[in-house]
Amino acid sequence: MHSPCSSRPSSLGSGKVSCIKQNRYRCNNSIASIGRQRPCDLENRSLGSREAYGRRRTLFVLAQSTHEHVDASYEYSMWMDRIRSLKSLSVRSVALEQLLRVDEEGAYAGLVSGSPEVQGQQRVDVLDEETSPSQKVGLRSLDQRERRQVTEIVSGVIRWQRRLHWILKNLPKPTKLESMDSPLRILLYMGTYELLELNMASHAINDYVNIAKGVMHEGCGKVANGVLRSVVRAKEGSNVPCPPPPRKGMTKVQVAHALGIMYSHPTWMICGWIEQYGPQDTVALLKCNNKRPRFSLRIQHPELLSGLEATFRPSQFLPHEFIVVESGLQNIIKSGMLAEGNAQVQDEAAGMVVAMLHPEEGDAVLDCCSAPGGKTLFSAARMNSKGSIIALDSVESRLGAVRNAAAKQGFDSIVQCIASDARQFCENSALSGDRFDKVLVDAPCSGTGVLSKRADLRWRRKEEDVRTLVTLQLDLLHAASKVVRPGGYLVYSTCSIENVENIKVANAFLQKHEDFELVHGSTVPGIPQECLDEHGCLQMLPHRHGTDGAFAAKFRKKM
Repeated sequence: MHSPCSSRPSSLGSGKVSCIKQNRYRCNNSIASIGRQRPCDLENRSLGSREAYGRRRTLFVLAQSTHEHVDASYEYSMWMDRIRSLKSLSVRSVALEQLLRVDEEGAYAGLVSGSPEVQGQQRVDVLDEETSPSQKVGLRSLDQRERRQVTEIVSGVIRWQRRLHWILKNLPKPTKLESMDSPLRILLYMGTYELLELNMASHAINDYVNIAKGVMHEGCGKVANGVLRSVVRAKEGSNVPCPPPPRKGMTKVQVAHALGIMYSHPTWMICGWIEQYGPQDTVALLKCNNKRPRFSLRIQHPELLSGLEATFRPSQFLPHEFIVVESGLQNIIKSGMLAEGNAQVQDEAAGMVVAMLHPEEGDAVLDCCSAPGGKTLFSAARMNSKGSIIALDSVESRLGAVRNAAAKQGFDSIVQCIASDARQFCENSALSGDRFDKVLVDAPCSGTGVLSKRADLRWRRKEEDVRTLVTLQLDLLHAASKVVRPGGYLVYSTCSIENVENIKVANAFLQKHEDFELVHGSTVPGIPQECLDEHGCLQMLPHRHGTDGAFAAKFRKKM
């Protein structure tokens, strides 16, 4: 058994691995990946994955009767009802309800709902558009400090679930997580996270014991007490199980597996990053993904920030339009700046994509995948409300937020929202002869550039998802190319850091479209060389630029 502070990583994980501040105690596998599953399924399941949820239920139905499947759904409803019926509402009971939803329903549980961009009207906490009315009542009955605690527990357990599972499985008396019902298993993750990362006092274990008894039965309370007391003894004895670091002679997959447990990421994802970026950059990326996210704001009226209890600095990349908030984001939100349209939470990397598009006054712009609208509205700001922007999304309800934000920010006169599949819209526009000066395809992608803000995405995504997405990305680019005027520009962007979704898609597009040429980013005003890859495409990386990850390739249609 390793001492929790003594072991050092190999050259792949440079530097000393120390206690809580260096994430020493965080652990393995996902909540959704462990409920009533065969051991062979554990590495392949993921907390909060709708796709995993669907596959799990399919396996469940194939293995057992439809009646039993209905019983499982009934059981989940029973757990939720019991949580909501507990005598006293607490931070931990609300967090358990949130995590159980992620486990069973595949609900989003990050700071951002459905997008890497947080909209001005959204709350920067665990409330999201999928939160049920009863949950919102529960959350809002907590004070601001308690809501932050819920967010910390929920996001922390999701982020570190793989390492948490590994620790519990490697205690002196291993915990048999596979046979546990979901609420008990989740409570053990929560308690372990609080004990090892948040320095929870050991007497607070009683709260977990009482919740386990109230939601399940007396025996589960005893299990919770025994396991969490074991964690306390391991911590006090400086022998919390530490995942072994990679060592010389390991294959790439073995290295990725070891790093996956140590930094709580899927093995397949790390394999790709080692191949793309090398081991040292991969470790830096993993560490970056596990940090608490920081947010930036696009500001329309900077003078409104004066007097607010918040610390911030101008963006390194967009200093006249963006600020990076160091502290006090909730105070800025409370001031009404976001609700009134004077500011919008938006990452600098998303802003740099718009900078690559370089919309100007009088342009006719098409945003093929607009919602939630951050890039559409920044484009409108850059155009000084002179010109036209058509904002597309295939789901009408998602465009409502774009319309509302455009109205609040004063851009409704140039932004026209149309509910349409971009492929069909471009086909029809091409037939009618409509052409645009600039077209943005901010394509659906794996989202691997936003894992700090959306920790759940690391578990939602599967390797096979990327292949499916690449087909869609190329289809969208092909359709969009038909409506670019001669001499006009087409920008393809993602919030992915995977080459297969980025430069390889750009190259595949150029091979089939000889009437387009790649534009080097150094020729675009305001794009620093440090933000460009060797091909001249925008490439923002979390561990290099301190932003979300993003990619953008700019094409010009030949005359």
